Amino acid sequence: MATTIKYPDPSAQPLWKTKIHKRDRLQVINEEDLPVDEFLKALGIKDSSLASSFGITNEEELHRRHNLCRFLTGHPAFTSWVEESGVTAGLPIDEEEFLKFYNPQNEHNPYWAMVHGWIEFILNSPDAPPDLQMIANKLLVGLDLEAAERKMADIITQRVEQITVMHGWMSFEVVTVGVEKSVKEKMGVDPDQSLFLVSDLEYSGGEVFGHRKYSQKISTKLAYPKWTHDALNPFNWLGFGFLRRKLVDFKNLLRCRPAYKAMVINSISTSMIEDIRSAVLGKLRKIHWDNSSLNGGQATVQFSYDQSGLQITILHLEIPEPEDRKTVNLSDGFAGYDALKYQQIMKAEVLIQRKRDEAAHAQANNALIAAAVRQNHSFLTPFFSTSLNMDREFRWFAILNEYRGKEFHDLYEALQDQRNFFAEYWNQLQVVISVLRSIQDTALKFGVPICQPEIVTDGHVVEFGQLYPTQLLCHLKKGQVVPVHSLPELNGRMIALTGEHGGGKSETQIGIVVNIFLAQSGLPVFGQFFRFNVKKVLGMVFIAQRGEGSTCEILLGKIRNILRGIQGIDGKRVVLVLDEVGTGTQEMAGFELGRDLLNTLARSGVSVIFSTQIMSLAEFARDQLNALCFQLDSKHRLSPGIGDGGMKRLRQRIGVDRFLEEIKS
Repeated sequence: MATTIKYPDPSAQPLWKTKIHKRDRLQVINEEDLPVDEFLKALGIKDSSLASSFGITNEEELHRRHNLCRFLTGHPAFTSWVEESGVTAGLPIDEEEFLKFYNPQNEHNPYWAMVHGWIEFILNSPDAPPDLQMIANKLLVGLDLEAAERKMADIITQRVEQITVMHGWMSFEVVTVGVEKSVKEKMGVDPDQSLFLVSDLEYSGGEVFGHRKYSQKISTKLAYPKWTHDALNPFNWLGFGFLRRKLVDFKNLLRCRPAYKAMVINSISTSMIEDIRSAVLGKLRKIHWDNSSLNGGQATVQFSYDQSGLQITILHLEIPEPEDRKTVNLSDGFAGYDALKYQQIMKAEVLIQRKRDEAAHAQANNALIAAAVRQNHSFLTPFFSTSLNMDREFRWFAILNEYRGKEFHDLYEALQDQRNFFAEYWNQLQVVISVLRSIQDTALKFGVPICQPEIVTDGHVVEFGQLYPTQLLCHLKKGQVVPVHSLPELNGRMIALTGEHGGGKSETQIGIVVNIFLAQSGLPVFGQFFRFNVKKVLGMVFIAQRGEGSTCEILLGKIRNILRGIQGIDGKRVVLVLDEVGTGTQEMAGFELGRDLLNTLARSGVSVIFSTQIMSLAEFARDQLNALCFQLDSKHRLSPGIGDGGMKRLRQRIGVDRFLEEIKS
């Protein structure tokens, strides 16, 4: 009896949830400013089936994802094994697959080898995620199915091998070739002697008759008499009820009879021809002749196939018919004889000549056979040949019927349940590995490190040791990507970025948001050491993403979206990045807008990174709002303090000043 195991539904309890409720999705305010498609494409994961599940806020699911990725990254041998292998969900139903799976020379068939490999590795890995341990435990409970499956396969193989019977004949055209002198010397034959061997056989015709039988036991069972179930019946007290039931059991055993469903075989398959051709060719190649008369002739054989194997008998060897037989036009007469007498004479001569030709032909054929018998006394004796292919088309037709028959039904269902369970989880894991592998390959290509983020349950945290602007990976070459470092943890702080134009303020801000997005997708980030608490909202204001209206109108619209989007949200679950605060209008108006905005955000407790070219605004944030100020130079290096935009140096570097002077003069 097959073990009954309740397997979880892999689609309902996946390793990586892809059906994400709207309430569990990371909210991005002004999402047009976050180039998600661009950096996912750069990582090679934009078209992954998991892409729709990136950017979530469910802390439990993020823990599961990060634990899984951390385990896969920490065990590259296991990861490669899963990546390069596959688990077949269904039982093998064609001959080649069946024999591959149930090859008795293998300790385990491919499926069970993978089951044992999974159990051994996962249960001996203390850091294995609970989901992978659950799979291993379910497989461990079902290990007794392996022996039952092997027994079932042996029974099916034996039945299938015995259910085909065929016999018939085939004819082959013989191709001979002369033996070279060097070969004759090795054979110990006079080099000047003519010697010919059979080099090939070409199928020219044949017939086959046979049947394939699929059998199973069927019976009409007799029921026990009702009185044998009545505990109050006196006959049962004396044991007669027990004896009557045994008699019914014996009668039911006798009533069992085999039922046959036959399939008539009346066509010769290519595999039959090849098996018999190979066997006959091997037999003929052991014989040599002193002339080439057999070339172009025929070899006719009889064959039979049953549970004992393939048996072949060479019936006849025949040289080709001569092409230059003498023919006479019997309609002509000649002088002195009438036409009738002439035809009678000529017809007699032709018949005599034909008999002589037939006698000569038969004599030549007999000489061929006699020469073969002299060299091999058993030449005309039936011989057995190994047949691997002969009746594949018919012999393996019954496998699926055997699986689903009454005898193996329960075992078949148990095996299918386990295979579907294991194969589905295996496929899910391969998808996760493909995403992880793409990120690892990208990191290797650009020579940057990656790390698996650490989730902090309590507190207001975003901190990192070194972080790379992931969004630039598709635009730069190896060695050109400069990391973001020397920034303190955000943790509810306000950080101001100033400094030279082109120093990387905007890319620094975007890079931080992109890596938070990756972390909240369950993926590694590009950098060293990354800790965060799960965020609910990411807000961005970047004027580079233009819309309708003036620069100032676009800026105000995005600020409005930020203020509206963070209402009612716990500040520790919000990170905002604001680019070029105060730009797009007069400096004083820009300062006032920035002052009011930063004051409001400081009171809300959110984490803010902003950049500005209005130095007085940066000084206000530092002095009044305890903002930490940093400046970037032209080489993207960060240092504490407030720096100007370096407009004079920028004008000279780009060449504006030179053209201004030329125009003046």
